[in-house]
Formats: sequence, C-alpha cells, structure tokens
Amino acid sequence: MKNTCSVYIFVIFLCAFVTSVVSSELPGGLSLAEAVDIMIANNIDMQNERLNLELGQSVFRAAKAPWTPRISLSSDTIYSRYASDDAESNVYHQLRTDISKRFALTGATLSLYSNMAYHDESDRFFMEEMHDDVGSYSSAIGLSIHQPLIKNVGPWNDKISLQRNRFVFENALYRFAKTQQRMILDVIVLYFNTMKQEKLLDVALRSVRDAEMHQQNTQIKLEEGLVAQMDVSQAELQLARQQISLIRSQQNTESLFDTLKLVLNMPLDKNIVLSEPIDYSPEHIDTQKAIKEAVNQRLEIRVLNNEIFMAEQAVKQAFNQRLPALDLVLNAESSNRNDRFADTLRFNDEKYDFRVGFSYTFGDRTDRELWTQSEIQLRKLKNELEHRMRSIEKEVRDEIRHYNALIEASNVSAQSLSIAEKNLELATESYREGLTGNLDLIKAQDDLITAGTSYYSDVIDLAIAKARILYVLGRKIDPDNLTLEAQSTMPVYDENYIQSVSDSFMTLSGEVSDD
Repeated sequence: MKNTCSVYIFVIFLCAFVTSVVSSELPGGLSLAEAVDIMIANNIDMQNERLNLELGQSVFRAAKAPWTPRISLSSDTIYSRYASDDAESNVYHQLRTDISKRFALTGATLSLYSNMAYHDESDRFFMEEMHDDVGSYSSAIGLSIHQPLIKNVGPWNDKISLQRNRFVFENALYRFAKTQQRMILDVIVLYFNTMKQEKLLDVALRSVRDAEMHQQNTQIKLEEGLVAQMDVSQAELQLARQQISLIRSQQNTESLFDTLKLVLNMPLDKNIVLSEPIDYSPEHIDTQKAIKEAVNQRLEIRVLNNEIFMAEQAVKQAFNQRLPALDLVLNAESSNRNDRFADTLRFNDEKYDFRVGFSYTFGDRTDRELWTQSEIQLRKLKNELEHRMRSIEKEVRDEIRHYNALIEASNVSAQSLSIAEKNLELATESYREGLTGNLDLIKAQDDLITAGTSYYSDVIDLAIAKARILYVLGRKIDPDNLTLEAQSTMPVYDENYIQSVSDSFMTLSGEVSDD
C-alpha cells in the first residue's frame, strides 16, 4: 500500500467536514434561518399557540366590558287578578330601557332608565257579563347612582381587576414567546444533529469504500505470496465493521431527516439539502453575569412575578370582601300616567330617593376562608419563584460548563486527529517495508476515522451549545447569528407592544392610572 493512503483517508474526512460550509452555496439548499421560518409558519404547535394568543386577546377585550357603557332593553306582560269573584283583573304591558356606566375611579355605577307601560284594566274579566276595557298609559325617566362606601369601593378594588386581566394577557404573550423560542431551539438542535449525522454517513460510506479497496489489495498480495491468510481475514473483518456502521448511519440519517420534516410540517417524501455554515469559533462567557442576565431575562421569572403581584392584590381584595357592605343610592325620577299616550310624555310627578344600606352576614365563613386561600396561594408562588431562580442558576451553570468542556474536547479532538493522521502515515510506511503487520495498519485507519468523527461531532455540538446558552439566558435566538457576545442581547418579546397593552388596560377614559 502506498504512503499516500493516510492522506487519502484524511482528505475523505475533510471533504465531509467542509461540505457543510460550501453547501450553503448550492441551489435549493435549506438554511437554518429558512428552516426556522418554515417551522414558525407551518408547525402545528405554533399554529395552536397563535390561536391561544388570539384567545387571550379576546379575553383582554372582554375584560374591559364592565367599564364600557351598557344598554339593556326589556319587555314583559303581567296578568294579575284577585281571588274574589268580583275582583278586578289587570293586564300590564311594559317596555324598559337602561343605560349604565361603571366608573373605575370610585366604583360607582350610574344608570339612566326609562319605562313605558300600558295598563289594561277590566272589571269581572272572566265573567259572562263583559264591561268595556279601561286602559291607561304611564311613562317614567330616571337617574340612579349606586356608590359603595366600604366593600367593593374604588379605585383600588376595580384597579385590581383591571391589573389581573392585564397580567393574564401579558403572561399569555410571554408564554407564546417562550414556546416560540423553545421550538426555535428544537429546530436548531435537530437541524445540526441531522447535518452531523448526514456527514457521518458520508464518512461511513467512504470508509466502506476504502475498506473494500484495502481488502482487495490484501487479497492480491495473498495471491502473490506477500501476506498470510490471516491478513486477508483481518481486512475482511474491517470491511464488515465498516459496513455495519454504514447501515446504522444510514438508518439514523433517514430517521433524523424525517423528524426534521415532521417538525417543519413538510411532506416526508420531499428531499431537502441542509446548507448551513458551521461557526466553531469558541467564545468566553462570564458565569456570574450570565446568571444575573438569565434571572432578569427569563420569561418564566416574569410570569411568576406577575402572578405574585396578582396574588398580592387578590389578598387585598379578599380582605376587602370580609368587610360589611355599606352602599349609598341616589335616585331621581320623573313620571306621569294618563289615559292618552301623548299626555304621558309630559312628566309632572317628580320623586327623589336617598338611601344608605348596610348589610353583613354573621357566621358565614366563606369570605374568611377565601382570604386564607389567597394568602396560601401567595406563599406557594413565592416558594415557586425561589425554587425557579435556583433551577435557572443550575441550568446556566450546566450549559456553560458543557460549552467549556466542548471547547476543551474539540481541542483534544483536533490534536487526536493530527496524531491519528501521523500514526497512519507511519503505519503505512512500516507496513510497506514489512516492519509491521496488516492489523497495525487497519487499526491506524480506524483510529483516523474515529478521531475525525469525534472532531466533527464536537464542532457541531459547539454550535448547538451556543444556541442552548442563548435559550437559558432568555435571549432571542437568532439563527443567522448564534453568538454569545453581550451586545447581541435581545428580548424575546416586543416590549413596546407589552407597554401598549398595559396602557390600554390601565387607562380607561382617564379613570385609572398605573401609579
């Protein structure tokens, strides 16, 4: 065997390694950014998340309903009759309209109402002797103000309800962004793992071809009497090992490609070519700064902080519900009743009501237990927040530790690759001169393939590890720029949109401010 065998095998590996870089220029290739865009547009889970966000927007709009003017229209007919035979019977037709508005500033409710009715009165309505109907009309308009003084009083009580709905929708946005980031990470991991398996398949295929060539050359030397039968058997065993590795690599590659197509919601029979260049340049990241950044950026922490704030407000609201209800009601009404409908529109009678009502139920434990439950829920959320912050710290430490280990492993793999290449050159030269046996040459060839595969795997895993660090830090993952530089920090949500939602919730006709 010639001395160029080692160079040939190493070039085979380099072809597999460099293909990922140059393939980005091939027409029809699928880049990582394109894969992410396809996932966001087509993935079923992302479609459901968008529907959940639309549902949250509907809840957001419905939450403002109690503070918008309402118009109620009602109509009924009432028949009444006394039990005595000679009693009167009445038929009463009524049409009532109410326009009400609730004010978040004071908790008061203002109502404007009108009532129009027709009274059909008959003596002995069901007797054989019928009398002429006697009918009259009545109408009334009025103004009513209901102001709670202790229980359910504003503005803070109404503000709690507004803030709760605001944070519910805000948390829905956070969860949507969190789900999107997680799925982007899943696509990146799957994309790079598929690319790695594809190139390892290429290496396995070329290794089988090289093993076949070596087996054929050994067989020729056996016929020439230059080697023993054992050398041929060893070459055949090497070929069998490489064939088994090729079969497994082919199966794994096809399975990963199908998984990627499934995530992207693409037909499984469609052929795709991955064309993303690999950035294997190592970066340094400060662990303590990363932990602080993750605690501030992670959406789970923001969601929990919102839930804790809502729970604190719920405790205040539950305590308020234990207080007695003391309400003030002011009512002014103008009405008229006449036999002619037109005359009823001339309002003559005026009536004014002023009422202060007090109510409290003794022995009812419901409000007290609801207060206790809200306090327990608040303590649970605070415990969960503390535990979650520690979990995030561990996630950051683990991912940075894994990333630094990959950097060291890739350096060792590079050295191993260089050593394996040199060792194959020496084994080839010794075998050619008859100083070593066929087994030593086969082992040197296998060592080069193993070292090359390990190095390529470490390079791919470095890119995956960068994406994982971006995820645990709470940064926005940019498939076009997977870098850990501090200036690349971007929120994964639209802060301006969040603020606009807050302003819309907390400022209803200037009634409630966010202060």
